[in-house]
Amino acid sequence: MAPNERWCVDTLELSDDGYIIADSIRNRVAIAVSDGSFKDTYGTAAWVLEGENSIGRIIGRVIAPGAESDQSSYRSELSGILAVMIMVKNLCLDNNITDGAVELACDGLSAIDKAFSYVSLLHIDEPNYDLIAAIKHQWKYSPLLWRVRHVKGHQDEHTDLQNLDRWGKLNVEMDRLAKSFIGSAKMSPRDSP
Repeated sequence: MAPNERWCVDTLELSDDGYIIADSIRNRVAIAVSDGSFKDTYGTAAWVLEGENSIGRIIGRVIAPGAESDQSSYRSELSGILAVMIMVKNLCLDNNITDGAVELACDGLSAIDKAFSYVSLLHIDEPNYDLIAAIKHQWKYSPLLWRVRHVKGHQDEHTDLQNLDRWGKLNVEMDRLAKSFIGSAKMSPRDSP
């Protein structure tokens, strides 16, 4: 992993060096869910990569890079998306994957729309230009098919967790992880992508 990408995997949980997820990417059944959190000028995100089930899952937590004045819920969502894409890129490099697919879900619809739009223009003076440009770069040069979907956030506020679909449950889990990671963010320096 390149030194400027290490912030994406600062906190990582994986059990088998990613082999199960690598196979899931090859077999086009890999999914990812990311969610961001923002509070008191600190942004974090949590993300998970899974295959057909949770066996071999990879979980990461990141501190949104940038200055305090850069931070927002939107930036946190983008940080999680970029972290997933960089982790997947490195899994592909380590496992010689040149074809496959990942379906990525996020409850930040505007982050998904901006990052994965073929038609929206990106201006260098735009807030979050660094993260959006980095996501678009990863997307453009990825050998994979990236499918994206919006998952409604905070579904557990209206529906029992056991009654949510897989996407909803994973979103709730990532939301909780991102929120709990804010305390770590307050004690760590912010890096840039």
